Amino acid sequence: YGYQWRNFNKAYDEDDNGTLEELDQVKSIVNTLHKNPMDRRMVCSAWNPSQISRMALPPCHILWNVVVIGDTINLGWYQRSCDLMLGVPFNVASYGLLLLLLAKESGLKPAKLSGTLGDCHIYENHFEEARLQLTRTPKTLPNLLVSSDESWLGIFNWKATDVILTGYEPYPPIKMAVAV
Repeated sequence: YGYQWRNFNKAYDEDDNGTLEELDQVKSIVNTLHKNPMDRRMVCSAWNPSQISRMALPPCHILWNVVVIGDTINLGWYQRSCDLMLGVPFNVASYGLLLLLLAKESGLKPAKLSGTLGDCHIYENHFEEARLQLTRTPKTLPNLLVSSDESWLGIFNWKATDVILTGYEPYPPIKMAVAV
């Protein structure tokens, strides 16, 4: 998905002559956050109809956008296809991290993370694991912080070591087979 985020409409190879323009959507959003944070057009699309046939897998989470209200930043995403046992938990965590990184980059406070999920499904070979998940009582959510020291070099240079996870007390993992 990141290819379209950072190289929207760029040719996949030298034989691709259908490219109109290349756009780094993430850089555009970051620049807009710095220059005009109240802009209502901070949208990043992974869905590029002219290049779907060239993609290994059409993107499941196809679009995200940023909305600034006062001194807060909000992020919402739309996901067309949602593997509830494996994909969605990873997507929630990933977009939560993206929200925190954009907040750090822009100097705004992170606020709401919201997702609109389209075709939600649990694969048949994950039914037992889903039943096990339902027996678990939710625990207190952990905290995810982006380093506040002077080592922060910006969103395009962030490293995993810039992120600190505290209060994480997971249950034992639930092993799942490849979805079929």
